Amino acid sequence: MLFAFQQQSRTTILMKIKLSIFALTIAYCQSVFAQIVINEGSNKNASSITDEDGELSDWIEIYNAGSDAVDLAGYSLSDNASQSGMWTFPHYVLQPGQFLVVFCSSKNRYASPPAITFNYAEAFTPQEGWNNHPAQQSFIWDGISNLVLNTCSYWSGGYTSNSIFNQTATDYVASVSSYADGGDYACYSQYGETSNLRPVLRINDVVVGQNDAQNCNTCYPAPYGNWYFGARMQTIYRAADLLAAGVTPGAIDSIAFDVAATAANYYDYINIQLSTTAANELSFEFQNTSGSYFHTNFSIAGTGETIYLFNPEGNQEDSIEISLQSLNASVGSFPDANGLDVLFATPTPGSTNNDTEPADGYTIQPSFNVNPGFYLGAQSVSILNPNGPLSVIRYTTDGSEPQTNSALYSGSPISIQSTTVLKARAFEANHIPGPSGVASYFIGADHSTPILSISTANENLYGPEGMFDNPFSDWLKSGYVEYFDSTDAHNLLMSQYTGMIMDGGAGGSRSQPQRSFRLKLADGIFGEAPMEHQVIPTVPYRNQYSDFYLRNGSNQYLALPYKDAAQVRMMCEGNPTYFSGWRPVTVYINGQYHGLYELREKFNAEKFEIQDNASRDSMDILSLSYYYGGILRAVEGDPQHYWDDWGYMSQLDATSPDYISQISSLLDLDNYTDYIIGESFMANVDWPYNNIKIYRSDASDYKWRFAIQDLE
Repeated sequence: MLFAFQQQSRTTILMKIKLSIFALTIAYCQSVFAQIVINEGSNKNASSITDEDGELSDWIEIYNAGSDAVDLAGYSLSDNASQSGMWTFPHYVLQPGQFLVVFCSSKNRYASPPAITFNYAEAFTPQEGWNNHPAQQSFIWDGISNLVLNTCSYWSGGYTSNSIFNQTATDYVASVSSYADGGDYACYSQYGETSNLRPVLRINDVVVGQNDAQNCNTCYPAPYGNWYFGARMQTIYRAADLLAAGVTPGAIDSIAFDVAATAANYYDYINIQLSTTAANELSFEFQNTSGSYFHTNFSIAGTGETIYLFNPEGNQEDSIEISLQSLNASVGSFPDANGLDVLFATPTPGSTNNDTEPADGYTIQPSFNVNPGFYLGAQSVSILNPNGPLSVIRYTTDGSEPQTNSALYSGSPISIQSTTVLKARAFEANHIPGPSGVASYFIGADHSTPILSISTANENLYGPEGMFDNPFSDWLKSGYVEYFDSTDAHNLLMSQYTGMIMDGGAGGSRSQPQRSFRLKLADGIFGEAPMEHQVIPTVPYRNQYSDFYLRNGSNQYLALPYKDAAQVRMMCEGNPTYFSGWRPVTVYINGQYHGLYELREKFNAEKFEIQDNASRDSMDILSLSYYYGGILRAVEGDPQHYWDDWGYMSQLDATSPDYISQISSLLDLDNYTDYIIGESFMANVDWPYNNIKIYRSDASDYKWRFAIQDLE
């Protein structure tokens, strides 16, 4: 119904708008309308709005259309019509006429003011007993949100020991800590080591927790910790625990830590902050404590889906179908809150839709009279416009997306003299420009490998915002990719939009002139869909790829670029150890030859779904690398499952006759044996404190298995 409405004439739209305004007036008079509504949303947010992390995510906008303030506590959002309460709002008062942006990012956060600083102490020396820290301004707790305490302590004088704190044991991850040698670098850590201990805390005059344990003087969690030099720590205090202890909602003016012993350590400074979270436990990744937006625990599918709003009683209050074709478009009510959803070329997250003219629909993708492919000589290409006479075609040959100021197609054929990527797009008044027609023409080129032709705006690669000029960033950029096979005809097997992002570790992958990077074919914003083809001949069972890793040879760049790919295959093929399949591929970017790459599999959920027939919900895929600070982090799932199993295994009696069977219940010993043989035989000196991949799922009976990677 929505699509049909979008294709109707402007006259019909305006008539429906007038009728809807009339209907809205009647609804107000009868007081039967929904006061809290989903007013707008987008699943193609390429640059419209960023969250507090500077990242682009799907979003919706909640609007209070009534004349009274509404407490959103108990309202919930879901992408499943039969599942209310998937993500529930805490206490948050939405004023009449107020708009609220909620990111559908899967980050699962509550909005709150920026973290309140309780103490920024210079020349601080802990004392035994309660160490009190007053707030620089009162922190207002809503009685529903969980609290996150963030500390960073530093001493410039060198090694010393942590203070010892009375701690409470929990059955969940209550703390995450990181320390660094030689400076206060840990204060900026993204990842840390998890713990099920939580320092006993006094909030105002109420003690939260009991003395179940203590840390050692070089152990964490420790709010006053500088082993070595500096340390960062986060701890979660659940709302239920706070209420049970007697903490009342309202102002928090002081906190205090119960120090059991201290070496009278001197600190250059200790920074203590308090914020809120929607999460019930922490993870290896430190939470962002700026908290300026709400984030749901789900995202919107790249192909689109319907988002539902439920009231506190669990009844559906409103819904919106979000399925956009173009970047930075949105769908929403016009006028606000009338339930009649239209397209907007210019989204207005956080403000009224009434000042934005709706679009009639999308323009249709142009095509070409000459197919993309390989030719011996120049080609004359005409652009075919399937839209009406009021539309115009604009085109580019530099890889960028055609815009309103791009070259205007006059109707005469375009002469393609050398290898070129031609892009054409239709523009029409009151329409959102649809996808571009894209064709790569190779003139006089010949290759024995498959060819990837990638096109993107030059500023996505080079300059202050370019990923190639900022290789240690993880910025996601928009591109277009065509895949030609290795036959003499070089058949075109794929042509679609894709996301682009830097990839590889701290070796040569990111630092060589020919950068390693990844194509995210099924990215929800920039991508379209996985490639359905047997891309890698040595992986015959796989016919779907959502990601391609294009590797430059890393440490063997321009020397033995396929050394690692050959080594891992030799050590793994035919035995129970995982490795990344590959094939050589030639890459062109914006019509220019960019060299040979290894097209490699990623160790992601899709690989194990296909290779093992594992279910995604059962997976834990963990990675440890120098590039990410040597922390065991989750690519998929939760690293705590590994630490729980490690804790169990480390307590086993190695002399027991049942020892091997007990270990093998958690660790696939056939896999582990071949893994150790492979790493050792190749004399991998960049291991085992780097290049670790561990995985388990229902397909492995939840036994941990290792993957061999980066043997060069």
